[in-house]
Amino acid sequence: APVVVKSAMGQALAKKLAADDDLLAGSLFGQLARVLFDTMAVREDNWEWMWNVYLDWASLVVCAPMVKPGHHYLFTGGQGIGKSLLADILSRMVGHVNRSDVTADTLSNGFGDFLKARLITVDELYTVSGGMNRTGHSAYNSMKTYMAKTPEELWLNIKTKAPETAANLSAWQMSSNSTAHDLRLDQDDRRIAVVGCEDMTAAQYKAGQAVCARIGALKDRGFGLDWHEDMARAFVARFLGVLGNAGRMDAVLGAAPASNTKAALAMENLSPLADYVLRVWEAGGLPDIVSVEDVQRVCTGRRDVGNG
Repeated sequence: APVVVKSAMGQALAKKLAADDDLLAGSLFGQLARVLFDTMAVREDNWEWMWNVYLDWASLVVCAPMVKPGHHYLFTGGQGIGKSLLADILSRMVGHVNRSDVTADTLSNGFGDFLKARLITVDELYTVSGGMNRTGHSAYNSMKTYMAKTPEELWLNIKTKAPETAANLSAWQMSSNSTAHDLRLDQDDRRIAVVGCEDMTAAQYKAGQAVCARIGALKDRGFGLDWHEDMARAFVARFLGVLGNAGRMDAVLGAAPASNTKAALAMENLSPLADYVLRVWEAGGLPDIVSVEDVQRVCTGRRDVGNG
């Protein structure tokens, strides 16, 4: 429920903080995120709302480490557009010691040390989901298990140490340069919000590069105390705005926002046979697959099997 402030001093502070609620949106972090979400405008009429949900989500990740968000984020698109830089800024605000950067080996070696982290990042997700021994679906199944809110306590195998438990509080932000999208998202996935930047225009790329350059200049100078204080204020003000608004909090703690981008990604990840069957059903027909030869034709790209 929204927070109710009764004292005069508290109400004055709440009013000031409400005025500061947009500080995060105007920060370099918010600007870079806006460019990436803006690239979905050709598919998503509500991209700006989705951008605001992400900023609310990020504020919860930073300011309420005892609360696990209801969903997590996957950014896709070409190299050098700012996906990893966005995660780096979020990591800086969480604290680098509270971040784990996941690799394919991390997900498959059976040890769960990384699950103690508040923020788990996966850079270049296609290197995790691809390969002969690690299919996209197996990587996805591992991650979605860790992304779930339950159980509240995780039983972890720790290398060279006795097993131990840890609170299940991690938030995940992933990125992928792959155009193949081999994560193999389920059609009914509720845990991962997809920000697809493949339709980025030249103007959007230029705007993103300008923001990245400003962040790079700050990074070269070590960012500085003033920048950290300004960002801390922006994240706290944003989170207090979320805390006082039940709808915004529900969006952060709830399932990933539905989107055409995510639906298209899930469709891309259907097997050729499943894709063929679905297309025939949607056209009102019945798949005419009655032999091994029919299956081979569909799975090798010859989808001219009759509709029966």
